[in-house]
Formats: sequence, C-alpha cells, structure tokens
Amino acid sequence: MEKLRALLFTTQPSGGAAWAPTIVRWVAGVILISVSLSKFTRHQDLVDAFERYSIPLPEASVYLAGTVEFLGGLFLILGLLTRLAALAVAGNMTVAVLTGGRVDPDFQHLWLGLILLFGALFVLWAGPGRVAIDNKFVAEPNPT
Repeated sequence: MEKLRALLFTTQPSGGAAWAPTIVRWVAGVILISVSLSKFTRHQDLVDAFERYSIPLPEASVYLAGTVEFLGGLFLILGLLTRLAALAVAGNMTVAVLTGGRVDPDFQHLWLGLILLFGALFVLWAGPGRVAIDNKFVAEPNPT
C-alpha cells in the first residue's frame, strides 16, 4: 500500500524544481477548463466537427471530452489525484491530436493538443509538485 501511495502522490523533482510540475498543472488546468466550456456552450458545432473527424458517437463523445477536460483541468489545478488526472488528460489529448489535429492541423487542433499532451505526460512523470492536495497523502504521520 505504501508503494502505491508513493507512486501516486510523490513528486519526482525536488527543491526549487518541484515548482515546475505545479506551474505546468496550473497552466494546463486553466487552459483545459476554458477549452472544455465550448463542448457545452457550442455543443452542436463540436458534434459536427467530431463527425468530420470520424469520432464514433459524436454527440456523446463531445460531452465525454468536455467532462474529461473540465474535471481533468480542475483536478490538475487542485493537485488532486494529479497523476490520474494527467493520465486522463493525456489520453484525451492523444485522441484530439490524432483526430482533430489530423483533419484541421492548425494551432488549436494540433499544437495546443500536443502542448497539453506533453504537459500531461510531464506531470504524469513528475507528480503534483508544490501546493497540491496530493501532498497531504505523503506527509509523515504525526507521532502520538
């Protein structure tokens, strides 16, 4: 159980470098939440785009992508279940790059997806960094 806790919640970089995953988490989280909102406010436009990208079940897939982006972004900002959130975001961005990025290879569809994918992979490796709820799970218990 201790190994699982260490795998999920510890930060790889130490010292000042531990701020790097924190900054990546916060920037990616804000971007993900802002991008996710379009999945709900411009739903039909994105269903049409998902159909063009040949994504199965486009109606449901838009909601799924928006939910993963919103919750993944929120969890990244909070540093809550950081590695699991980063894994979900990495999967979502892989699909985005391979579908939307292939059909519409502009900044938003290809490059932003790649930036978020690499950011998620970095956080998946590095862990939560500083100022994260996950850090509560690795703190040494107080002796009684």
